[in-house]
Amino acid sequence: MVCESEPHVRGSDVCAVSSEPGACFGFCVSSLCLSPTCTLSLHLSKINKCKKSFINEVQNKMEAATTPIEETEERIGELEDKIMAKVEAEKKRNKKIQECEGVITELSHAIKRNNIHIIGIPEEEAREKGAEGVLEQIIRENFPDLGNKKDIEIQQVQRTPFKHNMNRSSARHIIVKLAKYKDKEKILKADKCALTYKGRPIKLLADLFTETWQARKEWQEIFNVVNRKNMQPRILYPVSLSFRIEGEIKVFSYKQKLKEFITTKLALQEILRGIL
Repeated sequence: MVCESEPHVRGSDVCAVSSEPGACFGFCVSSLCLSPTCTLSLHLSKINKCKKSFINEVQNKMEAATTPIEETEERIGELEDKIMAKVEAEKKRNKKIQECEGVITELSHAIKRNNIHIIGIPEEEAREKGAEGVLEQIIRENFPDLGNKKDIEIQQVQRTPFKHNMNRSSARHIIVKLAKYKDKEKILKADKCALTYKGRPIKLLADLFTETWQARKEWQEIFNVVNRKNMQPRILYPVSLSFRIEGEIKVFSYKQKLKEFITTKLALQEILRGIL
């Protein structure tokens, strides 16, 4: 049978009246089952249109759902980049601060390099003889060999703290700044256990920061061990350890450097086992 004209189709069989792709597909199939053979091509065309419409709608919904996810991922990526940039900037800032603090510390140590710290001199003694006279008396009384040397030049002397607290029972310390570092070394190397000033016990020390004294104390145990091995250790100003090994003098400013050094020195590892 040949169809010469488009057959009549009921309103319920037309896909266009349905707003839902699924419903449209159902109507078309129902119409196909009930329609004559001559309407087959028409209904197949409508089915294909419904399928395409349904697929397009699903794709649009998927794309609409995907777009916010992509935008969110893009924003997260941007935030991560900003965070990483801030972290790097913070690292650079901290490194710069550490470098500046290191420079300040070095300058401070340089200022104190030639200083001798005298403890135990009564206030009235410094007022009567002057701090220079006090140091000269200490040298004559405790270091007669140095007393004959006329090249020890005192550059500056002061009490510390600068103001005298009348409620403080102990005398203020005296800081003596010598013109030459080697003069300070002569006096401190000649130091002995019991120093006196007119029979009173006193102390002569290098003028160092509290943190520097603490760092020096941390070297003490290692110093004693290598000293027992006749490795000629020395605590260098302000806070480095040196000793002789394999015919060379090695200097270490930090324990970490010493740890790295002994990784290739098995004998030294045994000497320092348990204390480093």
